[in-house]
Amino acid sequence: MAKKISTIGTIAGAVLVLLLILAACFADALTNHDPIEMSIADRLSPPSSTYPFGTDNMGRDIQTRIVYGLRTNIGVGALAALMALIVGGMLGVAAGLLGGMTNKAVVCLARFLAAGPGVLLVFVVLPAIGFSSFNSAIAISILLVPSFIHVIRGVVLFLSDTGSSEDKRALKALGAVAARISSSVALAMLVMAGLGYLGIGAQPPTPELGAMFAAGREFFRTATHLVTYPGLALFVSVIPFHLLGGSLNRLLLAKGYDEAAPTGPIGGILTGSPQAAPPSPFFSAPAPSGSSFTSASPGSQFSPDASSLGSHYVPTQDSPVDSSSQSSFF
Repeated sequence: MAKKISTIGTIAGAVLVLLLILAACFADALTNHDPIEMSIADRLSPPSSTYPFGTDNMGRDIQTRIVYGLRTNIGVGALAALMALIVGGMLGVAAGLLGGMTNKAVVCLARFLAAGPGVLLVFVVLPAIGFSSFNSAIAISILLVPSFIHVIRGVVLFLSDTGSSEDKRALKALGAVAARISSSVALAMLVMAGLGYLGIGAQPPTPELGAMFAAGREFFRTATHLVTYPGLALFVSVIPFHLLGGSLNRLLLAKGYDEAAPTGPIGGILTGSPQAAPPSPFFSAPAPSGSSFTSASPGSQFSPDASSLGSHYVPTQDSPVDSSSQSSFF
């Protein structure tokens, strides 16, 4: 049942994501107004047949600006995820293949960035390089690098295992990366909206959902459509990416994927119950020679999580939990 629900969620998420991307790419064909052209005579107009979502304080059509805003938010989210994939992928591959001190240094860097400095770096880097959509993508990618380090490192360890066929391992590894990319795009879209709300993201007159929401704050009591529709658009656009990433992760953890696979769980990290999770081959692989994970307690394997940086060591079902082995990354 869980596998069936995850499959449906993955298909539905993929279809919705595709529709959002098509809407963003063909925004010109979906609207009849210019997203930047102002009409003071029509400012703050309520929803009507001419303006289905009404107009903003500059007389611009909100529906048009939302469609073009989706292009901005999705584009920045995808670009940030791509940058993080490249940087985090190189570091993850180095950690997985080289092991030893390289592995320790990369994992320590990922944990350091995930602990909070990444957020601070966004507010340091962005003013230094300037406020724009492209620069926002660069800054947001800093937040996404740690998760890609862990996922790519886990993929490298998983692909080095010989307990299952190469085709099955490659498919699971590809699924893990795809799930992480989808979830990262959703996170980047939310962060981009937050930066736009603060006025340090995309600059006017570029349509952006967070900036539109911020611009309508002072008219909230008299023209609620200025904040209602951009907020709903952001919510609706982020959900499909989360649905795709989460469903794909759960699909990879389903029992049906454990046949003829190497032992050891990725483990219930996504479900919040490592000990109760079904065995899964995903990311289960012996630690590289000389790495910090070779001293783990017997019967346990290192299992990097595809979505959570906090859990780094997951015991198998048939082995006791060794609290001493979970106390430190090293």
